[in-house]
Amino acid sequence: MNVQSLKKNKTLRIVKLLYVPAVFVCIVFFAWSNREILAKMLVIADIRAIVTAVILWTSLHLLAPLSPKIIFSGFNIPISYQKLLAIHISRLPARYLPGGIWHTVGRMADYHSYGVSRKQLTILMLIETFFPCLITLSLGGGYLYFVGNNDHLFVAEGVFAGVSLISLLVIPVLVKLQRSTWLYIKFANFYILLISLSVIFWVVAAVSFLFYYSSVLSVASSAELVKIAASYIFSWGIGYISIFAPQGIGVLEVVAGKLMELPMDFGSGIAFLAGFRLIALAADVLASLAYYIHMVVKQTFFESQEDKGPGSGK
Repeated sequence: MNVQSLKKNKTLRIVKLLYVPAVFVCIVFFAWSNREILAKMLVIADIRAIVTAVILWTSLHLLAPLSPKIIFSGFNIPISYQKLLAIHISRLPARYLPGGIWHTVGRMADYHSYGVSRKQLTILMLIETFFPCLITLSLGGGYLYFVGNNDHLFVAEGVFAGVSLISLLVIPVLVKLQRSTWLYIKFANFYILLISLSVIFWVVAAVSFLFYYSSVLSVASSAELVKIAASYIFSWGIGYISIFAPQGIGVLEVVAGKLMELPMDFGSGIAFLAGFRLIALAADVLASLAYYIHMVVKQTFFESQEDKGPGSGK
């Protein structure tokens, strides 16, 4: 790595370090400036819709281990779904450490301890890195472009959706060029499963956001519902590819605010959209609590039952 590359990496690290607190300050400022409007929104919020949003987002944690399960099955690595789920949930607190990568790092270390090679981990990381981006931009951007809303990001929606769809189609073509029919058929089966799983994941995520949205704001028609869902998915994808914004914070909210035409001013809209991150936080806490309660019960009850089994002398 040359001196220029080192300087670029150092600059990017500094930008990332300063970006999150700057965005946080802006969101707090917007929330404070619009505190009266937000306070009224909290009063009229439908608690049942918010709880439903949290439950739906929590259910995504049950889907998350299926992706590595599918990939490891392709490598004939027998790690059970239960173990993958335990790894995923037990590492959730690391998601909130500075840097935004420690949940992934922890999971990869756990997978490696179960015999997954570094090469296989690299393939898994590539899939987990690029698939969410390709699927969200294809789904959200494709829908928004073809319904022709002519919004501020109309051209970007078409470009991102087109590039993402082409990328998804090119991947199996590249595998086909390996001239191994068996390899291609095996890959195609897993590839279709991964795409289907990712689509289901983001549909559930979008429905969760719709419940959050409808807890405060009314929706006129089913067409508007779909547009809001597509706008959220597309905005998430744009935030995801913004490498200077960990978890897309700030970018997601600004893009979504532009696309959804919220019935409030820009500052209130940013604060409202940022509030959905609390839904994800609540879902992570709920999943973690459920996991640790399960572990405590398992260790205190089931292991004590084993101690009292045959040959225990009791």
